[in-house]
Amino acid sequence: MNLPFGYSLESNFNGAGIYFFGLLCIAILYTYISNKHKGAGQLAKTSLLFILVARGVSVTLLLVLIFEPQISLERKFITPQKVAVVIDQSRSMNGAWQGSASELTTNILNFIANLEDYHKVDLWSMEGDEVQQGSLNFDEGMSIFGWNPALGERELTKNLYSSVILISDGQLNGGRSPLDSPWTSVIPIYPLYPLLPKSSVELKILESTYQVSDSISGQIEIRIKLQQEGLVGKTANIQIRTAFDQLIGEVSVRLNQVFTDVSLRIKLPLLESQTLKIDTFIEGGEFNSTKYLNIEIQDPGKKVLIVSERVNELHKFLMLSLADSLFKRDVVLGTTPKRENSFQTLTTQKYDLIILNEPGSTVLYDRLATTIQENIKSNCPVILFNSGLEPLDSRWMKLLDTQQQSTQYPSMDETAYWNQVASDHPFYIGLLGKGFAPDKILEYPPIRPAKYSQTFTGHALIGIGIADKYKAGFILGDTPPKAIFNGAGFWKWFFHPQSKDSFQKFWEYLLIYLNDIATFEPVKISLPVKSAPTGAFIEAEVVVKDLDNRIIPAAELRIWQEDESGQKQPLNLNRKESGAYSSQVNTNAPGLVALITEAYRFGELWGRDTSKLQLEIFNGEDQSRGVDEVLLERLAKRSGGQVIQGKTSEMPIIPVKHVSNNASYEFRGVRSSTLFVTLIMLLLLEWIIRRRTGLL
Repeated sequence: MNLPFGYSLESNFNGAGIYFFGLLCIAILYTYISNKHKGAGQLAKTSLLFILVARGVSVTLLLVLIFEPQISLERKFITPQKVAVVIDQSRSMNGAWQGSASELTTNILNFIANLEDYHKVDLWSMEGDEVQQGSLNFDEGMSIFGWNPALGERELTKNLYSSVILISDGQLNGGRSPLDSPWTSVIPIYPLYPLLPKSSVELKILESTYQVSDSISGQIEIRIKLQQEGLVGKTANIQIRTAFDQLIGEVSVRLNQVFTDVSLRIKLPLLESQTLKIDTFIEGGEFNSTKYLNIEIQDPGKKVLIVSERVNELHKFLMLSLADSLFKRDVVLGTTPKRENSFQTLTTQKYDLIILNEPGSTVLYDRLATTIQENIKSNCPVILFNSGLEPLDSRWMKLLDTQQQSTQYPSMDETAYWNQVASDHPFYIGLLGKGFAPDKILEYPPIRPAKYSQTFTGHALIGIGIADKYKAGFILGDTPPKAIFNGAGFWKWFFHPQSKDSFQKFWEYLLIYLNDIATFEPVKISLPVKSAPTGAFIEAEVVVKDLDNRIIPAAELRIWQEDESGQKQPLNLNRKESGAYSSQVNTNAPGLVALITEAYRFGELWGRDTSKLQLEIFNGEDQSRGVDEVLLERLAKRSGGQVIQGKTSEMPIIPVKHVSNNASYEFRGVRSSTLFVTLIMLLLLEWIIRRRTGLL
């Protein structure tokens, strides 16, 4: 049924409409007849009229509750679409235009006033909050484009706005780009330049680093960090060239953020240290930036220092067993006419392994002692062969941090055997995994114990003696990695036909084990970056490993960060599926932050590691110095709008569009608590009136 003012009414009684209206008429007629009282006074007649109305309404409500009709009231009307003015109130707006802050505000307000002469205007901030003209200022700390049309009126958002006027410098420092929002391709966007814009377009390489993936084949990974201003959506090309301008790597990346991290793998044509040239530019060669990166290729061969008092059978064995391409030997001999001459030929002061063969006082001079001491401090593995026929020089014992014990030779041969402690030691278990036969290791020939043996805080895996009376024949320690052979005739074991095969496995695995221990990191904390802006999300990863380099859980793990003043702040840890732990770094304050972690196992400190992070204050609002015209022009073109140049161009004609909208109200009387309460109130009102007027 059509009603005035665009209203229409529809009702549905589920096929019982005739019965509803029939009963309603009968009930009202009965109510009217039963409500007449002859001779009633004027007050009683007024009360009877109220009672009649109350009974009529009550009967109607009762029938509505019984028949459960569905009533729909709808109104159709036409409204004009609005224009949304979205204003960027960040600090970068102050320095993006050729004019003062007061001129910027005045021009914006004048534009809005002219726009309101023809359109209904809503003012919004970039974040999606309503803006009052009297509170227009530019002091926000971050430009985040979070506005969308759904932030308008509650139910009429579909066709609420005909266009959007965007007043911004385009320097977005957070959130999603407006180009990623679907509505920006539907509603025309008109970027407004209230003053002449300052140009701010730049592309540069902030930093470049490298990591050697495979030094033998020359495979390395180059990591580059780019910074762009005004080039959002553009594609940057990065090229890596040698000093001879040979192109060895190229990659393209889309610029969607202020900072962009790029990684690419290259293969060096020459396996040597060299300087690479890194170029980046936009399509067409514009905005070129160049940076040079020095590549240092280390020699893949392990550097070994062999110190022998004299040339003996063991010295010959060492020279033969370490003669392949995996080792580069430096040799110091006590039999050299001028012992300093042997040291002059050394190629390095940092070694991967130091082997001391019966070292005596003639080879121990200051330069060699300093070299060995520095290498021990840096966890370089050391192997000492000590026959024990003569006491070891006290300077050697101090350098190696060992103690000397003297004993008497027994009257009968002693045997060498694995001690009980070896059964659980990783070295012994690893030997068995390499196919080592422990029952034949020391059968040929018997090894005599050292008269002067060396000991330190390690595990005596091989004992030499009789029954429970033995001396340590082979001691192995982990910190620093150190192995000591005590006993006369060890070198015979190396060459005896019935035992040299077993020793070959022993010797090769010993070199591997000591190298693993030297590089073993029981606890490692890693950060994805070395420097970051304050407020950035940085997640540290902590890995705990056992002696077999397997990731394991820690019985107790702590992590905290310290600032430059030494103030400590504990951090929370989460276990990941990989078994590693992760923790979020607090990046609120600038400065150098040290992250420290400690792991405990078996009631003792298992490992400790430290990593440092430099936090710097970076706010894009303070760094921006112009207008990102590229972004704003792309945004206008994509949406079907155009850039408004303020006073230099006329106001574009934005047509006033009208849209048809519906407003409806649906009423369902089924089990309506409102109708039930209304019925009770009417019956109560009738009883009160009849009581007060004497009709009851």
